[in-house]
Amino acid sequence: TGTDDYITKPFDTQEFLAKVRVYLQLKSIEEIEQLKSQMLALLNHEMRTPLNGLMAPLQMLQTDAEMATEERQLLLDMALHSATRLQRLCDKVVTLSVMHAGQWDLQCTTVDLRDVVGNALETVAADAAARPVSLVPDCPEAALTCCDAQQIQIVVLTLLDNAIRFSAPGGQVHVQVARETAHCTVRVTNTGSSIDPAYLPHVFEAFAPADIAHHSTGQGVSLTIAQQITLAHHGTLNVDSTPDTGTVFTLRLPQAPAYEPEAVAQG
Repeated sequence: TGTDDYITKPFDTQEFLAKVRVYLQLKSIEEIEQLKSQMLALLNHEMRTPLNGLMAPLQMLQTDAEMATEERQLLLDMALHSATRLQRLCDKVVTLSVMHAGQWDLQCTTVDLRDVVGNALETVAADAAARPVSLVPDCPEAALTCCDAQQIQIVVLTLLDNAIRFSAPGGQVHVQVARETAHCTVRVTNTGSSIDPAYLPHVFEAFAPADIAHHSTGQGVSLTIAQQITLAHHGTLNVDSTPDTGTVFTLRLPQAPAYEPEAVAQG
């Protein structure tokens, strides 16, 4: 029976609802299968480099029993680094799966974003120094929001890590915390290369075909997770990138007085 028949002819309500339920079930199965295919494509792309970095040192260790101690330790360190990258990637994919399944709870309290940003800056300080990139904080006043501090710190860490990665050696990463009319904001600005304009609309899409080719060490997945965390806090996460100037990521969260947390699962 066509859709027009339900508009122009009498129909049985229960029959119609049964057909709607079947359609929704089929649609859900189709979406799940699509998500599985996208995850497999992403894993296939992301796992190649760390797997090669794990297998090559192990093969060298296996074939050279008389290798010098220093060289052996170097190869073991390379293998451990690659294994750690694989573990982090798997953790990110599991996190995304939990989010998509709606099995995610936020523990919200009133938080000053200056504290979250300060902790994140301490965490990435060594990576920034190694590049080297200067971290320039600008946090003049309290910015209170109601959030899960650990989750929002993941967002800030992702933005800082992204900014450090794509800053030229000797560049700067500016981190600003501010209050707006109804929101608190964190802006992370890096100097250096900009994001390809064709890719910019897909920055937060973990499984978009155009996005997978741009991923580097799981960074695309991290930005997707950051976006999902932000949305669960009724906030926004935006990016603006200008050629030969740099990139600005802006996190906006409701100010604490205007937002009451809900003790419900977030998906």
